[in-house]
Amino acid sequence: MIAKEDTGQILGVQILAHNGGELIQTAALAISNKMTVEDLANQLFPYLTMVEGLTPVRSNI
Repeated sequence: MIAKEDTGQILGVQILAHNGGELIQTAALAISNKMTVEDLANQLFPYLTMVEGLTPVRSNI
């Protein structure tokens, strides 16, 4: 995940994983809505899906 340092706005996401399409769809939605890393991390995702894996990513940015 790449985000603007000053605002946290998500600029891009690269995913290489089984079922990566499930993750990239959510990331694309976040980018098109100009969400920040914090905005994305505060979303509720269904448990036991790949998309919930986006939340821990923010701690690495």
